[in-house]
Amino acid sequence: MIAMKLVLIAQAPTPYLTPILNELADRADLQVIFMSGRRPARSLESWATFRDPWGVKPRFDFTFHPSLAVGWIRHDFHVQLSAGVSIRLARSRPDVVVIHGWGPLMVEPLLWRLIARRRAVMWTESTLDSGLLRGTVSDRFRRAMLRGVDLVVSNGSRATQYALALGVAPERVITSCLPSVPAAPAPQTVPSRSDRDRLHFLFVGRLVPRKRPLDVLTAFREAGDALGDATLTIIGDGPLRGDVEAAAADLGDRVRLSPRLEGPPLAAEFAAADVLVVPSEREVWGLVVNEALAAGLYVIATDQVASAVDLLRPGVGAIVLTGDVSSLVAAMRAAIRDVDRSDAGRVGRAQTVRDCTPRAFASALVEAAARALTT
Repeated sequence: MIAMKLVLIAQAPTPYLTPILNELADRADLQVIFMSGRRPARSLESWATFRDPWGVKPRFDFTFHPSLAVGWIRHDFHVQLSAGVSIRLARSRPDVVVIHGWGPLMVEPLLWRLIARRRAVMWTESTLDSGLLRGTVSDRFRRAMLRGVDLVVSNGSRATQYALALGVAPERVITSCLPSVPAAPAPQTVPSRSDRDRLHFLFVGRLVPRKRPLDVLTAFREAGDALGDATLTIIGDGPLRGDVEAAAADLGDRVRLSPRLEGPPLAAEFAAADVLVVPSEREVWGLVVNEALAAGLYVIATDQVASAVDLLRPGVGAIVLTGDVSSLVAAMRAAIRDVDRSDAGRVGRAQTVRDCTPRAFASALVEAAARALTT
């Protein structure tokens, strides 16, 4: 363990966050403040047994600070507002404040760190195209936030490019890779299927406009006989559920709809599939790509899925244009011919994310904090 005290401020527990923070807690004195009014349990006793959605138990000290969520559901946009977190920071007296994300929620911690003369690291995932708020006002706000930190840890090359475009010097940015969730099945453990000759496509995500689930159904239909007896499974819930059901009605048992899944049930779906399709028009990273690759799947993703740029290459996946159904049709047809569905093929694709681990990302955060203390 490194002799420094870190306080990390994040919006809420997420599946990939807990394993990273567990690794970070093994390396430094860590306290986490979740700026969320939605607590995982109502009583102190049940907080002590909190697990993230994949069943991972936190090995770090954490508290919840109330915040107010302000959303624009129609456009899949929300921000959080909060006050008083500086009191918690003053009590904790950290050497370095680690801020996970942007927005008004993080202004107070940055102001406190300047007044208290503490160091700060920002963990950023945003890319040029990942958010709705863009323009002069938004860019000035983000530039100001970045000037208030010592170093930046990004979750991929596109996030790094955005930080550089906002004026961060290259030597102040450490680029890492978000890890796959721990429950993603290793391809060596995937059971052999009796229907190995059939290609199984998979969509996993919220059924909202920016995820474009209807594009998958349209492409699956238009690909026609070229797909043979391939199947498509769509997993998720959301306002487009009725539209998805209507669009799938004439495709019979070749399309299966499932509600949202997490943990081992979702891992089982990855194990049963061959090709993940991610047609999103806007993704900060696209962790589902990591999850699919870790399970040995081939991935078709749009050029707006940030993880696709860093992880997909020939034999592992294909990148198509956002909203271009014809290119999605072509990629799905090509998958019938090109995807190696052997055990060796799955193992090879899993190697793509072998370095995207919680330990590696935690190491990047520790490196950034250590460098911040020496600047």
